[in-house]
This record gives sequence, structure tokens and C-alpha cells, in this order.
Amino acid sequence: MNENEFKIEIVWQQMTPELSAEVIEFWLEEKALPDIKLAEERVKQVLVVCRENQTNDIVGVATAVKMAVPRLMNNVVYYYRHFVAETCRKKNIGTEMFGVSREHLNERFASGQDTSAKGLFTVTESKILQKSRRQGVSPAGVFMGVNDKGEHLRIAWFDGAKIID
Repeated sequence: MNENEFKIEIVWQQMTPELSAEVIEFWLEEKALPDIKLAEERVKQVLVVCRENQTNDIVGVATAVKMAVPRLMNNVVYYYRHFVAETCRKKNIGTEMFGVSREHLNERFASGQDTSAKGLFTVTESKILQKSRRQGVSPAGVFMGVNDKGEHLRIAWFDGAKIID
């Protein structure tokens, strides 16, 4: 990602009505979500947005929501998702948004500000990414296997996280 071309903003728990409307419009125009009802629910989970510097248009959005994952002995983690505009793919925006998101939530965890979730859990739906990202351990986390759709599952634990059973 070229820092002169794009900027990532942390907006976790700071969403305004204007930004919410802008994110919903982005998702619907890009056909990232099927309908406005789902978009209105998901917008409550927005963690970061990526903007094109020249136009200030949103080109990427990442969300996170706490959930217990059965494959992780029901430890609570953030279910992390991101979507990048089709015209901006292959520019490393998704990887950069993940890094900023993980760093922000990890700092909250490590400082004791919010220890209720222990890491970021991701599901890689993209067949292209599944083929190109084959490392067992990567910046996106540790490979855990696949789900019933064959999508890759990864977990990126926060620093100092302890597993409970």
C-alpha cells in the first residue's frame, strides 16, 4: 500500500451518523453486502476505514465483533472481516488494514483496557488469497484448518493471551 495514495483511520467505537452512512453506501455500491438491513447491523462493528487520499473516498472497511469460537475451546476473540473496493485490490490494503486493526486491539488488550477478547479470528473466503497465502504462520495469524466451505481459518492471538478451557 502506498501511504501517499491511501490512509487508514481507526474509527473503533467512534462512528458518527455521517460516517455510518458513508460506509453503508460504500458496501452497497460495491455489492459487499446484499441489503441495507445487514449493512446497518454490520456498520456497528466498523474498526477501520481506508480512504483514497486524493478523493477521500472510502476504498476499504474492516469490522470486528466478539464471538466465542468452538474450534478454540470457546475462547472469545474478535471475528475480523474486511472488504476492499474492486478497483483497489492487489494494493495490499487488506493486509495493511489487518495490521492496523490487530495493533490497535492488541494494545487495548495488553494495556488491560479491554481483555474480553484474546485475538483476531479470520475466515479467508477469497480463492486467490487461499492459493497465495500458504504459510502456517503469517502476519495474518496461525493457520487453523478449513471450514465446511473450504475457507481458510486463522487466529492471531494478542500478546500475553492465555487460553482457557
